[in-house]
Amino acid sequence: MTYGFEGTECKIGGCDNLVWPNKTLGYCNKHYVRYKRGRMNEDGTLPPLPIKTKICEDCGIEFILKEKARNVKWCELCRHEQYKNTQTDNNLGIFRRVQKSNKKLKERYVEFVLNRFIELCEKRAKHRSLLDMRKEGKTYREIGKICGVTYQAIWQKLRLI
Repeated sequence: MTYGFEGTECKIGGCDNLVWPNKTLGYCNKHYVRYKRGRMNEDGTLPPLPIKTKICEDCGIEFILKEKARNVKWCELCRHEQYKNTQTDNNLGIFRRVQKSNKKLKERYVEFVLNRFIELCEKRAKHRSLLDMRKEGKTYREIGKICGVTYQAIWQKLRLI
């Protein structure tokens, strides 16, 4: 499927594509998009991409960045030495994060554990007679008949202790 208007050709020399989408400019789709983005020379070719350069933080010399390099700080001559220094600093702990101590969180945790322990002790004291009967060898059904509840209730209470 070809797009374009019959009997029209792109005004860029050597391009045989039909004019589309803008008939007034006389460009085909490929050259129209290049023109619209401002990335086309007079002859319809793409201009070369600008070369990215940066100044070395160590020696101050301007160097060319590689295509996908973004945050390079040092030129090729200084890079090895600077990485070595950074590695040494990291090993000494200069750049490590300081661990924050959260006293409130620790206090809340200790308070929670103490409250849980107190609740458990209170439950044991409350159900001491049930534990004693169970240690004597009575079944859950027998204990349930003595207390006037089902054996499932006795089992649940003793399970939580």
